[in-house]
Order: sequence, then C-alpha cells, then structure tokens
Amino acid sequence: MRSLSSGLRTRGKIENLSLSGCRMHMSDLHWFRRGDSVELTFNVRQLPLRVQASIRQLDPRTSVGVEFTLITDRGRRLLTELIHELDETQRDRLLQNQAQEGEPTDPASAARMPEER
Repeated sequence: MRSLSSGLRTRGKIENLSLSGCRMHMSDLHWFRRGDSVELTFNVRQLPLRVQASIRQLDPRTSVGVEFTLITDRGRRLLTELIHELDETQRDRLLQNQAQEGEPTDPASAARMPEER
C-alpha cells in the first residue's frame, strides 16, 4: 500500500476482500489517517493488479479498511474471478472439515454462513 499524498509504503495481508474494498492487516499503520487516498498493488494469478482506494476504517493496532475508488475493467474482472475462487476454496475446506467431524456434507448448507444455519 502506498500513500498517494506522502509516497510512504507499507505491506499488508488481505483479510477480507470484496469488489468494493478490503480489510488488510498491516505491518505499519502509524501514518495512515481516515480519508487518505492510497494505491494498492497485489497479484492475481501472477498478474499485477493496481487500484486506488480511500481509507474508511482504521484500527491503529492492526488493520485498515479501504474502499476501492478507481479500478479498471480488467482489474474488476480479475478481482471477480479471485473472489469466486476464494469462495470455492472456503466451501471446499468447510466440506472437508465437516466430513472429518462426521457432519452432513450438503454443499448448499456449506455455502451458507454458520449464523444462517
């Protein structure tokens, strides 16, 4: 992540991702402010994806929530594909865990969040 105003950079790990933004666990948050414009660069299938975003939420100890403000059509397609792949991976892991614990492995119920069951 790079601040568009200061140029300062830091690295992070995406914890939650959607088409409109993401939450990231950051190694260094002390210079970010809510409303700052930033540029995120990450790889999807070894292709670089760069988006501009605005900081919307800030937990000074660990994480930052950003809203994407500028993303290309190509970037949106890559992001959509990545989100679908992550959903499938999460569903597969849940089904594997249920099978190991002897729970029913109905794919429709695995797709729902635990509070929906």
